[in-house]
Amino acid sequence: MACNYGWIITKDHFDGDSVGVKGPITISNDVLARLNKGEGTKFRLYDDDQYLYAEGLQIANGDEESEFAPLDDYGKPNWGCTELKQYIDGKWVTL
Repeated sequence: MACNYGWIITKDHFDGDSVGVKGPITISNDVLARLNKGEGTKFRLYDDDQYLYAEGLQIANGDEESEFAPLDDYGKPNWGCTELKQYIDGKWVTL
């Protein structure tokens, strides 16, 4: 069953290879199309030392799983990221 949330990496500060990576694997075509059009909330992924690894866009549905999906699906397993920030009301906010 397709997910009604998703994310896309738009900038990779580590090695550049992750630009365009999308998730989760079950992302719906509708959410994917919206992300490809540039819709969604901006996010950033950081490690414990506050090193910025990636930026992207996400569309969440309000639950914890969808809010933390970029971190849990990609940031932690690939880079060891521990923090996700969203751009809300003109400032970066840690979730």
